[in-house]
This record gives sequence, C-alpha cells and structure tokens, in this order.
Amino acid sequence: MDSGPILAQRPYPISPEDTAESLSEKLSHVSADLLSDTLPAWLNGKITPQPQDAGGATTTRLLRKEDGEIDWRLPAADIWRGVRAYNPWPGAYTHLHRDLLHIWRAWPLDHDTAHPPGTVVELTEEQSSPVPGDPRAAFAVQTGRGVLAIRELQREGRRRLPAEEFLRGIRNVVGRQLGASAG
Repeated sequence: MDSGPILAQRPYPISPEDTAESLSEKLSHVSADLLSDTLPAWLNGKITPQPQDAGGATTTRLLRKEDGEIDWRLPAADIWRGVRAYNPWPGAYTHLHRDLLHIWRAWPLDHDTAHPPGTVVELTEEQSSPVPGDPRAAFAVQTGRGVLAIRELQREGRRRLPAEEFLRGIRNVVGRQLGASAG
C-alpha cells in the first residue's frame, strides 16, 4: 500500500485487548506526535529518507463483509485475533438459530471439550479465571483447538451485551451449535 521511503518511525506495543478500532485511535495520537516531531526536521533537511525493506512487505486485498464470518474449526487463538482485527468492520460474526450474532470481545483458552467446533459450552470459574477484566466469562465456544470465551456479543438489531447478560435473555444456548448451518 505504501512503498515510499521512511522519514520516521516509532515502535508501538499492541495490547492483547486492542482491536482495529482501539489501535487506530491510539496510533492516530502517536502519528500526530511523530508528524509534529518529523516535519520541522524534514523541512530543514535534517532527515535522510530510508528505503523500506521490501523483504518484510506483505500485501493483502480489501476486506469484505464475508471475511468476518467465524470458522469454528480454526484454533481459538486465530479466531480471537480475527475478532480483534474485524472490530468494528466487518465485525466477527456467526449464526445462532439462523440469526446473525456478532462477537465483539472474546478470549482464547487452551481448555478443550469433547464437543464439536461451534458448540456453546459452559465454563467453570476456574476455567474462566485467565480471562482478563471479567470475574467470570459466562460461556465459551469449542473451536478446532481450545475454546473461545465470549465476553461481549450482539444479536442482529439489538445492542451489545456482556455474555452473562446475553445468557439471561436467551435460554438453552449451552449445547447449541453456532455457524452458518446451525439451526
């Protein structure tokens, strides 16, 4: 996307809680500071542009809505990264009873169950203890490897809810199958 020379750069840590939206917000402030530091030096001829390392470059295509659909056969860590990357658009989503269900916040856990990928499972307090910020994740979904603890989600046309509140509004979710073919 950008192959021009580098005038300045600054490393920035990505938190495990960051999403594309939160990281964009943080980087906008960092880049504004970097620009205000760099522009005067560039205008005064004190910066020598450095070529980019083409060996470290990657390319991609523009995102499509379909890219956000969750494939529960993937490992929990991969799905978690997708949830973060696709927030806010196109949003990571699946289906419950043929209804669209957006997953906005989640956390991967190494725990596996005997259930097939896409199955909603209960979490014990001990199993959910590694989930940051939540005293207890309400439920998880079995993936191809590990489970994905669901922290915040949204049914189509409704508001975002913490997973525990979501469970209070929908009965018998545990044991159900999520995915495009779920019925």
